[in-house]
Amino acid sequence: MIPDPSIQQKVLYARVSSDRQEHEETIKSQLAEIRVHLAEACVEDWLELLDEGYARDDLKRPGLDELRDLIRDGKISTVYVQAPDRLASGYKLVLLVEEFQEKGVAVVFLKGSVEDSPEGKLLLHIQGATGEFERTKIAERTRRGKLYWAKQGAMVGGHAPYGYKFIRRTDGKRASLEISDIEASVVREMYRLLVEDRLSTRRLCRHLEERRIPTPRGAKQWSPTTVDRILRNRVYKGIFYYQRTESVLPTKRLTNDPYKQSRKTGSKPRPEGDWIGIPVPAIIDEPTWDAVQEQLHQSSLHSPRNNKRHAYLLRGLIRCPRCGGNYTGHFGRGNRGYRYQNHDSVVTSTGKSCRSGRIFAEPVEDAVWQAVTEAFQNPDLLAKQYENQMAQYANADHSETGQKQIKAALKKAKTQEDRATAAYMDEYMDRERYGAVMAKISKHRLELERQIEELDLRQRQEQDSQSALENLGRFCRQVTQGLDAMSFDDRQQLLRLVVEGITVENDIVRVETVIPQDEGNLRNRRPELVEGCAQAMFTTYIKLNPGSGSTGSP
Repeated sequence: MIPDPSIQQKVLYARVSSDRQEHEETIKSQLAEIRVHLAEACVEDWLELLDEGYARDDLKRPGLDELRDLIRDGKISTVYVQAPDRLASGYKLVLLVEEFQEKGVAVVFLKGSVEDSPEGKLLLHIQGATGEFERTKIAERTRRGKLYWAKQGAMVGGHAPYGYKFIRRTDGKRASLEISDIEASVVREMYRLLVEDRLSTRRLCRHLEERRIPTPRGAKQWSPTTVDRILRNRVYKGIFYYQRTESVLPTKRLTNDPYKQSRKTGSKPRPEGDWIGIPVPAIIDEPTWDAVQEQLHQSSLHSPRNNKRHAYLLRGLIRCPRCGGNYTGHFGRGNRGYRYQNHDSVVTSTGKSCRSGRIFAEPVEDAVWQAVTEAFQNPDLLAKQYENQMAQYANADHSETGQKQIKAALKKAKTQEDRATAAYMDEYMDRERYGAVMAKISKHRLELERQIEELDLRQRQEQDSQSALENLGRFCRQVTQGLDAMSFDDRQQLLRLVVEGITVENDIVRVETVIPQDEGNLRNRRPELVEGCAQAMFTTYIKLNPGSGSTGSP
């Protein structure tokens, strides 16, 4: 079929095979070269179709599909491509060119030509087969070369794990890893805190953020996953493993673009027998590394997500009365309990070592549940308590001048932290002094931030006090419906919704209760219970029987 000359159109087609090539603007160089050719050929109007980040062997490309559809409809007369491998490779290239020519479309390659003759088709087959052979040969040589050098003890690739620097290969020396002193000191500190102070990965994240230590990518906020990978990486005990994983198709859909699903963006572990060990300088000795792995294993066993045997009603709600750290559920000596094991004097708000001991679960759980449910069954008492608290807040000094003074002091504290970190990074300050200075500044900064939050909360409560009183009764009626028939999960969700924090000291339980103002303040997934309620805070003190709450130090 010959296209209608009245609707014939010339098309410029370009493709790059990776996002890296797209970033390096290789597709722009293709476009520029073809545009110059079109201008020299006195072509004034053309259509440009691009495929960015698609392999030549994959014919499922949005730009190529559109091009083939236009050719099928007889709307294209000529296709301009920089080189044959930009269109396809091997037999797929022959397939496309023959498809285009059968529709009367001319295919123009700026580098290489295709004639509509038996000799031209033979040459096209040879070009496609030769190009595919060369690419396969280069890829195989590269793979075997990397394996060879890895087996010789040389580093392959330019990425260095956190704590190391990559030293490139020179004429007389293989590529290698070299210890980065500052990052290595952070790694050693993480291992020490986990072994000696038994900090969780989340507490380690908070510790690093308070020290203003940047992540491996230079960000301010650490994730538990990043910390966990550093703690489990065998490179820190002196051996780097090459070929630990292989590329596979992703198990989950990464994008809604149907053309992006065939790329091997996922990975899976290889058998350990396929790993190639490369000796590198050790940052952590092997006994310390083994101790960390054992501690991570034990932490995983006691993690809430793996605790299937025992249920803890107040999980995540009980906090240390001195440093504010969370208690976790623990079963020992035949009893359920809550315990806290933070012994790190740096991350506590008081700057002192904290040994809060263990709390029996049943007495505290029963007392808190009874106190909370009785409170919601007596909304008049809650309203009176709320009015008393608001009266106390009204007498407190939280003027605009006081807020400005605190914010100025907070800004000064953050500047001091930045200066101390800069001095440490420039090696004008040793690690011990840096830790002491940062701990002092951090303590002061946290106190200022607490004061700001308290003042903001008081102002919001004064503004919403009337709304809170109007909605308090309605909220209590909604909550108390079906209390007796609630399952354990429903009770736990309700407590997480309304309890801000619980502390136990000297057999006195202090329960801070919050009536959320809106769905943005919810701590669970029960918005139907609090819709339209304004926020109010209450504090309840419960006296336990002597000895029934805390067991003292562990």
